[in-house]
Amino acid sequence: MFCGQCGKNLPDDVRFCQSCGRPTAAAPIPASFTNATAAAVAPALSSSPAPGTTSDQQLVKRYAEMSDQELMNVAGDVASLEDDARMVIASELSRRKLSESDIIQYQQDVAAFKPKDFWRELRGVRGWLFLFCASTTIVQPIFFLRDALSSSGQPITFCVNLPMAVFAFYTGISLWRVRLNALKLVKVYFLVQLALAALSFLAVVVGASTGAYQGGTEYQTAEMVTTDALNSLRAALFVWICWSYFKRSKRVRATYGLNL
Repeated sequence: MFCGQCGKNLPDDVRFCQSCGRPTAAAPIPASFTNATAAAVAPALSSSPAPGTTSDQQLVKRYAEMSDQELMNVAGDVASLEDDARMVIASELSRRKLSESDIIQYQQDVAAFKPKDFWRELRGVRGWLFLFCASTTIVQPIFFLRDALSSSGQPITFCVNLPMAVFAFYTGISLWRVRLNALKLVKVYFLVQLALAALSFLAVVVGASTGAYQGGTEYQTAEMVTTDALNSLRAALFVWICWSYFKRSKRVRATYGLNL
């Protein structure tokens, strides 16, 4: 079939010339167009043009520029459009080889899709936040208590580790219960941990330079110095990783209202 105005060769089932917009032989409109309900909120392009304000050629161009999804959105609510727009949509669907079953499947997919509310889904002590809370409430207090009880003859170590065990437990409970001051406690806890790690590393350096590490061979002394230095660095690295998590985590923001 050829267009009577511009002579363009057209498929037999189109209603309008895709080049000049002149009407051709009628193309059947799928029956579902007239009774389909809107499966999603149609874009602004789906609004019906007022008679006489938009030419057929402009309609052809408008719907030709749509994506397949946009066009099927319009087709899902085609009953609200004018007859000219319906015929243009039918022609465009035919050109793209989009059948009635394609439109129905798209409507079902859109109806089944529910946008994720990330803030609601992320709210709560779960995931990495759960692991940190468990570590702060249970694991770290146990280690602090162990170091405090095994520090016979070292009152400074006892006086540092025992309060740290209590503070870690209290911070973890505050996080579990999502208290208003939870993140402030976490920040103080991290700062104290960093200070202790720095003091511990400084003590290692001073002890190694003054000969405080005694009671074994030179190899054993070097091994003790290395072990204590690595423990201090590991503590500082742990704090840095946790601090970065609390500063960037969407779950922390969704649960406590802000990041660190």
